[in-house]
Amino acid sequence: MNSEEKDPLAISEEEAPRETAAAAAPIVKRRRKRKKLPKDGPKPIITGYVRYMNENREIIRGQFPDVPIGEITRKLAQGWAGLTDEQKKPYLDAADLDKDRFSREMQEYRENQAKKMAIEEPKVTQVVEERPKSVEKPTPTENFEHKNGDFDIPIFTDEFLDHNKIVEAELRALRKSFTDYEQQNSVLEKHVENMRNGINKLTNETTDMTTNNKVLLAYLEKLRSKLVNAMGSLPMASGSEHNITMDNIDDFLQDLPTAHGAATLNKAKDLIRKLDLNIQV
Repeated sequence: MNSEEKDPLAISEEEAPRETAAAAAPIVKRRRKRKKLPKDGPKPIITGYVRYMNENREIIRGQFPDVPIGEITRKLAQGWAGLTDEQKKPYLDAADLDKDRFSREMQEYRENQAKKMAIEEPKVTQVVEERPKSVEKPTPTENFEHKNGDFDIPIFTDEFLDHNKIVEAELRALRKSFTDYEQQNSVLEKHVENMRNGINKLTNETTDMTTNNKVLLAYLEKLRSKLVNAMGSLPMASGSEHNITMDNIDDFLQDLPTAHGAATLNKAKDLIRKLDLNIQV
């Protein structure tokens, strides 16, 4: 065999592992983990999308008070997707300025950290230098401070989720208060309705009584007129020269048993018996 010719077996041994490894290894897109910012470092960047959500979250809550927070986030995402490039520009420009601010502050933070490490490096041993990773972890006793009324919170963080839990609890309490007030309003409306019915009933009865009183007054006037016509010739009292009129007929009838003699009394009774009291009003 010519020494310049390649051995086919050598080729298979050299190239086969590469082909097998390439075929066996599936293509996996690994999700790059977001680096956690130091707690004493600069404030995180607020993207244009998050700025839009923070600015419009309360507006959507006012329009849909009974909708869960997840549905509100979905509506905000749909609103952002429906904006034009010109409408998104103010939010994106503000995000670019925030990026510049973050880069500047991060550079200053790194320089300060480098200065601190340069000062502390001679005093620290190699063993201690391997432990900062565990020291950087937050202690369990660290207290979390809620930012009430501050919606400048990056989404899908522990702080954001805790804030949503607080808001959901407040909404549940408001819904319960709203239900209680609705029940009280229902009772009050029923009471007001009963009062209105009572007022209407009394008004109708008053109207009927007023009408009846007018009829009785008209009947009384006609009855007086008939009595005066029948007994107008009788004197007002014994020895009196005044005759009976519409103005004194009531006094005459009241004093008739005592102020007149028996003859006048009997004559008045006869006249009254002969009267036709069927008076049309």
